[in-house]
Amino acid sequence: MRLLIVLFLGITTATTAPATDTNAKKVDQLFAAFEKPGSPGCSVGIIRNSSFVYKKSFGYASLEFGVPLTPESVFYVASVSKQFTAASVVLAAEQGYLSLDDDVHKYLPELPDYGHSVTLRQMLHQTSGFRDFFDLIALAGGKPGDIGSAVDILKLVVRQKRLNNVPGAEWNYSNSNYLLLAEVVQRASRKSLAQFAAENIFQPLGMKHTLFFDDNTLVVPNRAAAYDPGKNGKFLVDWSTSYDLVGGGGLMSTVDDLLLWDRNFSANKLGKGTLVQQLESRGVLNDGNQINYAMGLILGEYRGTKSPTGNSKPTSSAAPRANGVPAFTFLVRANLSGTTAICGYNQRPESLTIRIRYQSGRASAGINGRLSPVLAQNPESLTVREEKQVVVEAYRHRCHTGKTLDDMGMFRMTDV
Repeated sequence: MRLLIVLFLGITTATTAPATDTNAKKVDQLFAAFEKPGSPGCSVGIIRNSSFVYKKSFGYASLEFGVPLTPESVFYVASVSKQFTAASVVLAAEQGYLSLDDDVHKYLPELPDYGHSVTLRQMLHQTSGFRDFFDLIALAGGKPGDIGSAVDILKLVVRQKRLNNVPGAEWNYSNSNYLLLAEVVQRASRKSLAQFAAENIFQPLGMKHTLFFDDNTLVVPNRAAAYDPGKNGKFLVDWSTSYDLVGGGGLMSTVDDLLLWDRNFSANKLGKGTLVQQLESRGVLNDGNQINYAMGLILGEYRGTKSPTGNSKPTSSAAPRANGVPAFTFLVRANLSGTTAICGYNQRPESLTIRIRYQSGRASAGINGRLSPVLAQNPESLTVREEKQVVVEAYRHRCHTGKTLDDMGMFRMTDV
């Protein structure tokens, strides 16, 4: 996250495309640590007025074969996938397959009766109350790599007889929402999310190297493998390399293709013309309060300008165009879990050191924002599992308030 901020501030001074040599060198320096033999790295793209002013890759796409990363390298983009799932749902609604205000039980009747209607709109805005399947697996002692098929996860969600909150009452981030939405698209349109998105998003925009990876036996040309830091400077293959659940994740794309998606936010070519407006519409709670989470996007501001950001948006923006659309965007895709923390995407809780600092006797951490009395008295005693939950809660806090916990002075996160 720190490098993202520095990268952002360092480039907004550029006045014309291409970026000046001085600014380009500043960016080069930020990623110089990955420019060495045998290291994973990242691809960086900086967009101004819908064109690249900087585009460069650092490190290797495959350590096994010594293949360097390029802007054409295909990355797994984690929760950035959510905005594409949301776009598919919105487009399916425009085509009459479904309504955003339908109860999810209309398409998934096997879900339990929760005593409340749960709408697709609430799922898009993460206010449904569905429990995150990653959390459920972790609480059972499992790891992300233990995740089974989409059918297995659907059965896991169905076994949960209660929700985390009354639908629409509060915001709770959950990957289950978007996995279920992928299933809704398939049942409503009779096309898999991969097929529907290809026909309605990727092909119309010319995103030739973007796909929903719903079959881990697929061969994806130019794919970048994913790695975790190992011991003694070595690297391990990350579990996401074979991850093929789509909806909450599962998208693969390139920096070049994401430029085309970014352009669509300023000149929409998809559907009936309201897609971008709907994707950027804030969720509204039952009490009428708005939240900063839209549809797969976290909305915030930078120096008074609307700036969709977060791990569910491949870009962060500033410098408004004449029509009010941000003119400046940067893209960072990485294939090393430790570097994704620096770049602000898909951070693994295991690679963070978390410490809690209280303000006015309050802390925002723990399951659903509640800390146990033991932790409240001794925050330095966090277990690994509790640290993971703190990371989840830190992310939830940012999406709900528009402020990071660093801004609030509650958390300090540093790489180990």
